[in-house]
Amino acid sequence: MSFSHKTMICAVVITSLGACGGGGGGTSGASAAAAALDYDPVFATTETPSVGAAVTSAGATGLVAIYDVLGDRVVFQNVKTRTNSAGTIGYLSINGAPEITLPLGEGDVFGTPERNFFFGITGTDDIRDVWSNILPDGDIGLGRGFVGVETTLADLPAGATTFEGDFNASLFQTGLLTMGVDGFLGEITLVTNFDTLALSGRLDEGFTTIGTISGSTQGNGILGTVTLTSASDYSGSFEIIGKVFGDDGGTLAGVMGGSNVVQDGTNDTYHLFGEFDAYKQP
Repeated sequence: MSFSHKTMICAVVITSLGACGGGGGGTSGASAAAAALDYDPVFATTETPSVGAAVTSAGATGLVAIYDVLGDRVVFQNVKTRTNSAGTIGYLSINGAPEITLPLGEGDVFGTPERNFFFGITGTDDIRDVWSNILPDGDIGLGRGFVGVETTLADLPAGATTFEGDFNASLFQTGLLTMGVDGFLGEITLVTNFDTLALSGRLDEGFTTIGTISGSTQGNGILGTVTLTSASDYSGSFEIIGKVFGDDGGTLAGVMGGSNVVQDGTNDTYHLFGEFDAYKQP
């Protein structure tokens, strides 16, 4: 397996141990994955939608998966974020709750050291990656996901459509408040059919398939299960959810997570959380 991202993730976890969340909900499991998809999205209204323009007007919407350290679980959240026109105040709604008002500092960071929602610098005009540690009950969190301008149902790709891109997932042993981390890093392939509601796909590391994906489309999103193969050195499964972004449905991005991953040989159980972004193929 490839663990080139391990050092980066460890450094972020150590920083987050001083950051306690303060608002919003989120529960774990398959039902929570489905619930996280149930929100009112901000749809693309132009042929060249831009997240930068959206956040200062209607806002941007998307999904986040968070490893809740003290809660010993993975939670899924939908988020809507916007700023005032001056770009000095951030407004964040989690799982449809009333907006939290947070100062907007340098680097597109909403909030304080205790309550952060960070816009990353990578992505496209359709999406932007985000970091978040905002959790209920003051719990410590570390999360990743995407927000953007979403595709209307009328503009979703027709028929069988292949999306290809990258994924990054981290593993934390259950029941242990440690910084030890393992993970997966590779390529994702998703095949959707929004006419028949079909979803299939796989996760690859190099030329090796480490997980297969099955599920269905849900509105302008997807809801599925990743089942790990023996090539991953782990067994078990976890949930994957995502939304389609852009005026023509060119981007499919989202998150994955769960607590049903077992390391082969040791039988130790792990929480997994991660993100993916994939792009429509010709």
